[in-house]
Amino acid sequence: MKVAVLLLGVLAMAGQAEARGYGYGWGHGYGHGYGGGWGWGGPALLGAVVGGLVVGSVVANSQPPVYVQQPVYVQPQPVYYQAPPPVYYQAPPPGYYYAPQPVPAR
Repeated sequence: MKVAVLLLGVLAMAGQAEARGYGYGWGHGYGHGYGGGWGWGGPALLGAVVGGLVVGSVVANSQPPVYVQQPVYVQPQPVYYQAPPPVYYQAPPPGYYYAPQPVPAR
């Protein structure tokens, strides 16, 4: 509906401009009656631009509706705690361990 109203308004304005003619009032007494302006090229160019705009807006607005589905909620994966492996301490090998030297008392 909006496109039709826009099209009718633009065509009405273009029709008024064409009825007066491009270069109306130009060239009377100057240049021996040759009018200035674009002749028939102006209305044709205006019609091409307006037609392109209308067709482009119709094509752009004629996309099929997009239906959005309900959102999908994904539960996070459970987090499992795994204890670190036990730490084993080895005793020093026998025969290589020496007790610290006693400190003489003074």
